[in-house]
This record gives sequence, C-alpha cells and structure tokens, in this order.
Amino acid sequence: MSILVYTESEGNKYKKQALEAVSYAKELANISGEKLYTLSVNVENTEALNDYGPDHNILVNDEKLTNFKAKTYSNLISDVANEIKARFIILTNSSNSRYIAPIISIKLDSSYFSNVVELPKSLSPLSLKSSCYTNKAFVIKSSQCKINVISLSSNCFGLHENKSNPGI
Repeated sequence: MSILVYTESEGNKYKKQALEAVSYAKELANISGEKLYTLSVNVENTEALNDYGPDHNILVNDEKLTNFKAKTYSNLISDVANEIKARFIILTNSSNSRYIAPIISIKLDSSYFSNVVELPKSLSPLSLKSSCYTNKAFVIKSSQCKINVISLSSNCFGLHENKSNPGI
C-alpha cells in the first residue's frame, strides 16, 4: 500500500497548497510506514517537491490535460491510485479538488474526508479531525474503508521540509 498526493500546479509552478499536501502526506507516511508518491500534471520539473519528502514522483505530460476537466483528472488520479495500490489519496481543498474528490472516491469505492485539519488520531479505524460549519466547529470522522480520499483544509498543516531524492 502507498500514499498518493495530487500536486496541483499553475503556470508550471506548484501551488502552496500542493506543497502543504506533500508535507502532510510525508508525516502520514512516517506514521503508517507507506511509500509516498506524488502525481504532477504538465509541469517541466518536479524538483520543487523533493524538499518535502516524496519517495517517487510521477509526472504526466499530456495536451489533453492542459485544461481542467473533472472527469479526465479523476480518471487519471484513480488509475494511478490503483496502479500503485494507494491506501490514501491526498488532495488540497482547491475548487478543482472539490470537484474531483467525490468522483475519485466513488471510482475507488473509498471513504472521503473533506476539510481535514490534522494528522489521523488513529489508523485503524482511520479517524480524522475535520472542520465544519464554515470552520466554526470540528468533527472527528472515522472509516473502516481500505482506501481513503483525504482533502486537506487550507493552511492546516504548514510546510515541513524533509529533503529526499525520489525516483521519477
């Protein structure tokens, strides 16, 4: 099993939220013992991710992915998650991720945790804290599913450097 982070970019640069998602996923990988994979679309260089600890970077360059289409991106992420046997799929809380997260969850027959604000309280069953009611309250959610899609709340974890030399 492994962890997959979809690393959103714009103008060939990673969004800060994507780097935060990799930081979060690295800590989750340390706790769970899973390998950490990142998935990048249409970027020239994945080296910026190496400061945050991925074990492997997957880079997909395809003209069909130039413009965001939820179905196309969710198919790609689901296919990669199946290929690497991902237990956790980590997404940001961007508008694009809010579209694709439920689709990915259905495709993978997984649980979906939105607005997650911290690392798991427990891995078995998976138990995560999420914000709710426009960030005025919190709820602890749990799941027994083997595969879990996790969408992080913005600025919930911060950037934590953990340099690596991943394979591509």
